[in-house]
Amino acid sequence: MKRIILVLTALSLIISACTAKPTQALTAAPTEVPQSTDTLNVSGTSLETKVSQPTEKPKNTHPPSVIKPPVIIGPPVDSDLPITNTTCGPLSFYLDPTLGSSVTCEIVPAKNEPQATYPQYTNATILGYPLTGNYFEPVIEVYPVSDYAALLPDLISSRVAELQNLVAGGAPTGTSYPFLPIFNAVQVFHSNFGLLSFMNGSGIRFLTQYAQYSAPINNNELFYTFQGLTEDGSYWVSITFPINHPILPANASTPPNGWTLEQLNANYDVYKTDIISQLEAQSSDSFIPSMVALDTLVKSIQVAP
Repeated sequence: MKRIILVLTALSLIISACTAKPTQALTAAPTEVPQSTDTLNVSGTSLETKVSQPTEKPKNTHPPSVIKPPVIIGPPVDSDLPITNTTCGPLSFYLDPTLGSSVTCEIVPAKNEPQATYPQYTNATILGYPLTGNYFEPVIEVYPVSDYAALLPDLISSRVAELQNLVAGGAPTGTSYPFLPIFNAVQVFHSNFGLLSFMNGSGIRFLTQYAQYSAPINNNELFYTFQGLTEDGSYWVSITFPINHPILPANASTPPNGWTLEQLNANYDVYKTDIISQLEAQSSDSFIPSMVALDTLVKSIQVAP
C-alpha cells in the first residue's frame, strides 16, 4: 500500500511548492518509488506489501469544487445479498468472481513516522482484479479508530465527525470528502457520491483522484472508494479500488483538449466540472469494474468486534 500524508493547509502547500525539487512535466505518468516491506500476515509470517508515495509534482493551486449533497444508493442493506465467501482477520465480505479470485490478508504493524503515521490495521488486497498496473492497488483496510486517534487525535476526530455528519444526511462541511489513510496530495475531484450501509455500519462512496498538481482525470489514477464506520464507532473501513471508464484518457501524460499544462491550470475548475457531469451521467455498469459489483461488496462487509 502506498502511505502518504495529506498536506491539509494552503500555507503548507505553498511552502512545499517553493522548496520542492524540479519535477517531471505533465507529459510523464506518475512513477513508482521504493516500497516498504514492513508488514506481517495474520499468522505472524513476514510478507511484502507495497506502501508507495506519489511522485512529487507541482502543487495544485485550484481548490476542489464544492461537493454535492448526499444521495442514497438504494436500500441500506439488501436482504438478498450473496453469502460471505471471504474472511481476513475481523473483516468478512462477499467477493464477486468478476472482482477477484482471492485475497492476500495482512496485519500491518503500526508506524509513527513523519511520512507515515497509522496504527496496526487489517489489509485485504484483492488478487485477480480486472484492472492491473494502476496507480493504486485494490485493497480493503480496517483501522481501529481509538488507536488511530491516539496517534493523530485532532485529525482523526475531525474526520470521524465529518463522516458521521454525512452519513446522518448532514450537509458537507468542506470541499473534500473524509478519507483514510492520509495522502500528501489533494483530492482533486469527486463524483458519483452516495450513502451505503454494510452489515454492521455505514459510510460514503465516491469516485476520486489524488494529485499534487492540476492533473488530468484519467484511468490510471482514478479510483472508487468507500469510507465507513462500524455502528459502534470502533472501526473505520477504507476501500480503494481502481476503476476505469471509456470516456477518460488512459493516463495523465497529455493534457485534455490539446491544451498545454498552463492552459489546463487556467481552465481546471471548468474542466473538472465537465468531467464530473460526464461521469455522473454514465450507467453504473458502464464502468470497469461495474459499480454495481463494487457496491454489493461494500454492502456485504461485516467487521467483527
